[in-house]
Amino acid sequence: MAYREILLFPHDTPRYKGSNWAETVMGEIVRPAVERYRSSVEWYWMTRYGGPAFAGNAARYQAPSNIRGGLQTPEYLQIRLKERRRWPFRSRLEKALLAQAKQRECFAGSGPNNPLKELALKRFIDPEGDTASTREHRAELIARFLCTAAELYLDMLVPDWVGGWCEEWNGDTNQNPDGSAIQSVLHMFCNGTDVEIPVRVLSINGQVAAVAHPYYEQERFNAVVRAAQTNNPGVTMNAVSRAFTMRG
Repeated sequence: MAYREILLFPHDTPRYKGSNWAETVMGEIVRPAVERYRSSVEWYWMTRYGGPAFAGNAARYQAPSNIRGGLQTPEYLQIRLKERRRWPFRSRLEKALLAQAKQRECFAGSGPNNPLKELALKRFIDPEGDTASTREHRAELIARFLCTAAELYLDMLVPDWVGGWCEEWNGDTNQNPDGSAIQSVLHMFCNGTDVEIPVRVLSINGQVAAVAHPYYEQERFNAVVRAAQTNNPGVTMNAVSRAFTMRG
């Protein structure tokens, strides 16, 4: 099998200035390429990243200094797409992504990468039953799950009013309080798995000030703490970890 990764770094231009930079990259570059060449890959999936921890990707693919924030700031915003090509290992989707990126003020780099190694890490499987065959089987299931999630999200993207892209608005706010149908998808996932979602709640002087995922939003959480301590050194703060389910 031929496995590849394609990284997309938006340029520091008005097109990608807003918070929907990732949706704009996906809507303008990824979706057209996937719609045309989906049959050339068995599966693909994509993730968004940013911050100093991902500076190595920019260096590895020799990203230019005009990516969003430049090379000296902590942004390093990027979309990472991974694919497994169908025989005979044609590069149609990859070539389309590189061409679209060039037309849309976005730097693209690509190279060999087997994402199944990433999806076969211990965090995805019980160490007691961890064998080469079980890892491969589990990684394949996760890859196909992520591909379905990617296709669903691309289908939900629509042009926004400032020339970029965003996730479509869902008006059923009883089920989707933030206007995102992904919340209902997450609800159904929790109904099927009963998985708990961890959060960390920060109270300042008895009032809730921040709610964050303890693993992925810790820096935002810490920023609220630092701001409170700076503005009011005598403030009373309390951080509590909780877990809840969305089933129902």
